[in-house]
Amino acid sequence: MAKTPTAWGIDVSGWQGTIDWNRVKATGCGFAVLKMGNIYNSDTGVDLESNFRRNVSECERVGMPYGVYVYTYVQTPAQMRVVMPAVAAELKRTCHLMDAIPCYLDVEEQAVVAGGNRNTLDMVKVFCEAVEGAGFRAGVYTGAWWWKAYMPDAWYDTKAKWVADWSSSCDCDRPYGMWQYAETGRVDGISGQVDHDYAYFDVSGKAAAPELTDREQTYTVRPGDTWASVAELYKMKAVPGGVALLEYNNYKTGDPALVYKVINQKTIKIPARWTPGDLNGDGKVTAAEARKILRASAGLETLTPAERMRADVDGDGKVEAADAREALKKSAGVTE
Repeated sequence: MAKTPTAWGIDVSGWQGTIDWNRVKATGCGFAVLKMGNIYNSDTGVDLESNFRRNVSECERVGMPYGVYVYTYVQTPAQMRVVMPAVAAELKRTCHLMDAIPCYLDVEEQAVVAGGNRNTLDMVKVFCEAVEGAGFRAGVYTGAWWWKAYMPDAWYDTKAKWVADWSSSCDCDRPYGMWQYAETGRVDGISGQVDHDYAYFDVSGKAAAPELTDREQTYTVRPGDTWASVAELYKMKAVPGGVALLEYNNYKTGDPALVYKVINQKTIKIPARWTPGDLNGDGKVTAAEARKILRASAGLETLTPAERMRADVDGDGKVEAADAREALKKSAGVTE
């Protein structure tokens, strides 16, 4: 069954020259992927593409969702480790509003895959680790046939995939988030031809807020995320929720201001959904749990981070006698 795209967009490089992004956006173009530059097997940096920084600035000015791609000539994982600090630094320097669309590694050169599929996999892993370490999503671009021939490992299915297939349908039997379906498109605001793409995810980064589920989740941290903002994303109160997330992720808290600090790790744990007062997460609040909350409020019992979250019935970030009273009412079925 054919996939239904969420948006159509373009990908551009220095070949497109100076782009009038106001006119591009007016066409209904939903996103852009911008070439950052080239990385080489004998270079220690990134050969920045002409107009890259201008294109980023203009996309941010007009409100165009964007990602970037890096064209690679690198042939070994060791050399990829040499060049990636420059790529990561450029992302952090320039891409202030890049959100849902990844930074892709563009794999097209035969010399890049000549070392074998394992060598290619190891290079891509280095790339993705560096991009994610800089706080951005990572992905890979290549042709539909290349995915089968040179990138068969299941690990790639854990990353964003952008497939090039200039035909009436995308001949890729792997999960993918973007399809480059034409190389000879036209868009007002750009002189000459430009690649066209379909996206199959929310390119705006403004999808419906995630929810707590019945199992613990792993949240991938985005640039600028704080503990408070992630708490609010999951419909918790900013300060008590942020404190709870800090504790759940094994941070000792004392200063509530810590919740507004930018998160400096790649991922954090999000606890399973719970009923306030339900310490063991079984969906019920018992008298024994209410007594435990009361003892904890008096300093007579120590709770785990997860139990502290569930013991805070009124959501004020503290475990007090009032929480125990509310839990006792729940255990007795009192609704008033």
